[in-house]
Amino acid sequence: MKVFGRNSKDAKVDQGKDQSPARKLTRAEIGTAQRHLLFYINKRRSGWFWAVVCIIAAALTSLAALSFIAPLLRSLNEKTASQELTLNYLLIMVGLTILGTLLLWLGRAVMARLAQDMVVDIRADYYAALMRQTPAFYRRREVGELVAVGMNDSEAIGAFFTSEVPYALFSVARVVVSLGFMASFSYQLALGSVLAVAVVQGLVIAIILPLIQRLAAKHQQELASVNSELGENLSNVRDIQVFTQEERTTNEFRRQLLKLAGYVTRNMNLTAITVAAAYFLNILGPAASIGVGILLVLSGDLKAEAVISFSAYITQFVGPILTLNETAVRVQSLYIAAHRLFGVMDIPPDIQDKPGAVDPGPLRGHIKFENVAFSYEPNDPTAWRVKNINLEILPGEKVAFVGGSGSGKSTLLYLALRFYDVTEGRVTIDGYDVRDLQLQALRRNFGVVAQNAGLFQGTVADNIRFGKPEADLNAVKAAAGIGYVTEFIEKLDRGYETALGEMGQGLSGGQKQRVVIARAALTKPSILILDEATSALDTQSEAIVMKSLKKLGEGRTTLAIAHRMNTIVDSDKIVLMTADAEGHGVIKAVGKHDELLEKSDLYYTLYSTKAA
Repeated sequence: MKVFGRNSKDAKVDQGKDQSPARKLTRAEIGTAQRHLLFYINKRRSGWFWAVVCIIAAALTSLAALSFIAPLLRSLNEKTASQELTLNYLLIMVGLTILGTLLLWLGRAVMARLAQDMVVDIRADYYAALMRQTPAFYRRREVGELVAVGMNDSEAIGAFFTSEVPYALFSVARVVVSLGFMASFSYQLALGSVLAVAVVQGLVIAIILPLIQRLAAKHQQELASVNSELGENLSNVRDIQVFTQEERTTNEFRRQLLKLAGYVTRNMNLTAITVAAAYFLNILGPAASIGVGILLVLSGDLKAEAVISFSAYITQFVGPILTLNETAVRVQSLYIAAHRLFGVMDIPPDIQDKPGAVDPGPLRGHIKFENVAFSYEPNDPTAWRVKNINLEILPGEKVAFVGGSGSGKSTLLYLALRFYDVTEGRVTIDGYDVRDLQLQALRRNFGVVAQNAGLFQGTVADNIRFGKPEADLNAVKAAAGIGYVTEFIEKLDRGYETALGEMGQGLSGGQKQRVVIARAALTKPSILILDEATSALDTQSEAIVMKSLKKLGEGRTTLAIAHRMNTIVDSDKIVLMTADAEGHGVIKAVGKHDELLEKSDLYYTLYSTKAA
């Protein structure tokens, strides 16, 4: 189900406008949203079918009860009424009403459960779609907005099918059945009622609903922006406090909230017009039908009891118009939410398995960069990151990448992991072009220890076994020994079962890194990537972590980016990178530490300034 995607690297801020256009959706966009919704409905179509049957049956039985009004009045007018006959009629009417109520409850309960199942399916698929995306996708989009779309818009879809759909179906059934009964009493009155409703509703649909849809789109867009700003400010609350910007950011957030509230108010004002139109019909309908009916009685074209019965059904015919008006308003928000949500899900990942991609199994770690060039946007000269990269890394070698910011060090590691594909040339591992390998099979051969320890809520053991959930406690403890986790684990309240907070809260920076090292050790990777793994640590913690990394790297190809030069002096190979005159990352020199100190002034300067 692919609809549209974007590739511009500069779309980080305005991407939200693509997913929530502040305009009326086109027919094609509405059609796409409908197809996605039908896909999820069809997954449980038998349940939806019986829920609809119950709701329609509820309307039929409830309105059938009113059909006994005319016989009762006729028997009274013709002097044939009896206490027994009247009581029987009343019992039937009460029974039909109770049955209709039970059927409506059953249909609505089933539909509510189905709607929540739909929300679960949509959110799970949305999460899976995000997990398939590459870093390039997240460069173009704000995480806070993606979270808002996934949770808020799916909740809006679930709420619509839980609350709106059952009553809309019930209302439509009431309108259709009531119209049938009305026509049986007087087709003239029925036709007049339909024309009156058609005129009023036509005006509402043609004028009001498009305006409501535009406002709904703006509201969803602004809501996502508010959620994004709130998440960003909470993530940076310490900086806000340090620079004493609490009042300013609060005022800015309040201005956004007022703008959001303005969209809601304008939407409600337009909705009030649709409600007023339905109320107008609800009051005028019965009064007009009785007045015209009396004229028909006086002319001999209609019986008096038919007028009374007709007036009872005209209320059932016009009353649901109010519900349908409100549903018509809310369906605009449904389409906007579906468009935003499925629009994200439909974006194809930049990196996918090619047809016939192979699983190489465990790799030895023989890596080659052959005439590699990479750009985020090949047609934009300023977007090129690296050019003319030729480098061979032998199995088991420890290779360090050093250089200034923006020289392309991390880019090369991303290319090896295939978070990005090369623009020119190729990257091979053990002779395989990485583009010919299954993504998961390729990445199972890598272990990564980065500057920011990526820990999750859960126990220490859960975090160690994250890459291998089936590992038993003995395997966890063995990996913990490699990461020197055992040196502090006994000091925790519950040892390996100690619960950690968000991002590993409860552990120090050095302890977090050791847990990450243990996690990498458990998966037994062929290739180890160290992305400034110790740059955020103090000297004492760095010493322990370096000892852990040395133990982890034994017998493995290791690619390291280091901020502190003293941590890479014993590398088998050091790759010095720099930016050329055009800003492209290139390899300036390759060699051991002593060799580069002797032959490269740039390396000497870099080492002298960063060794400490």
